[in-house]
Amino acid sequence: PAHICKNIPIGVMKRIRRNCSEDADFTLAKTEYSQYLRHRQYSEDVIQEAIESATQCTRESLLGVDKASSSSNPIKKQYPIVIKFNQKLPLMSKIIRDNLHILELTSETKEMFNCKSLFVSYKMEKNLKSLICKNKYTNKLSVARNQVVSNVEENADSNTITNINHGCFKCPKLCTLCKNFMIESNSFTSPNINRQFLIKSRLTCDTQNIIYVIYDKICEKIFYVGYTGDTMKVRWANHKSHIKYGKKSCEMSTHFTKHSTGLHKLDKSTTTAFTASLKNHLSIILIECVDPIPGKSMKEACEIRETYWQGALKATRLFGGINKRTNRN
Repeated sequence: PAHICKNIPIGVMKRIRRNCSEDADFTLAKTEYSQYLRHRQYSEDVIQEAIESATQCTRESLLGVDKASSSSNPIKKQYPIVIKFNQKLPLMSKIIRDNLHILELTSETKEMFNCKSLFVSYKMEKNLKSLICKNKYTNKLSVARNQVVSNVEENADSNTITNINHGCFKCPKLCTLCKNFMIESNSFTSPNINRQFLIKSRLTCDTQNIIYVIYDKICEKIFYVGYTGDTMKVRWANHKSHIKYGKKSCEMSTHFTKHSTGLHKLDKSTTTAFTASLKNHLSIILIECVDPIPGKSMKEACEIRETYWQGALKATRLFGGINKRTNRN
């Protein structure tokens, strides 16, 4: 609003008056601030009005030590009326002043309110800048929160799961998947972000319609985000078979096939030997059980959530990951 731009110099000039205990200091400070206002293209009339307004006030009144006025006219509680600013709005303060007499119709409201009890306070509407740029600085995550899959596994080994209801859990029977590859934890992250996400439901190898992450232990920056409408036990059997026989059915099996003679050279002589060698190359964590979305099939709902997590964890090739799919119709 225009009146706020006009009141900014007055408010700052009064603050200078309040902070300067000596008149000589105030004279120097107001001269310096006047130059700043001119640099900001304020008119001379606005600058002089701000100086005069601050000069007419005593430092004691600005500090709020005028005991005589406060004792004779006790200050009542003030109630701000917060409104999102819009240039098309009428002058709200005038509307309040014109209708303030309504509050004097009863003794209760008359006792509670006076002419200074209600005032309008504008807040800024969201714009493109506020939507793109966050206005809060988050503290740096601790080293423990920044650790990727290796440290998550260490926490799992030391039974550091804090929520017994939510998280990724191994089955009681300790199937091949849970015994050798499953990460047991209540949170997860990715090598490309400095943030941890909490798992908001209880997930096991028998849970259906899930989003999962496969971490490459050898290539620390490589991980894969996928989904399955079956249980993870069934989906993992397919992953394991495709990696063993070099079937390029997904980005992770394609990655292992590409490096089958180098980084990911596996012992495929027997099933036991293959499982033992693959255990040292990758691990899995289940991160979400997909809820139904109105108007969408369960497969479409899973694809939507898979796309979301690929972006949130920066798993796509745009960020150096291996996931190809970034958008779905």
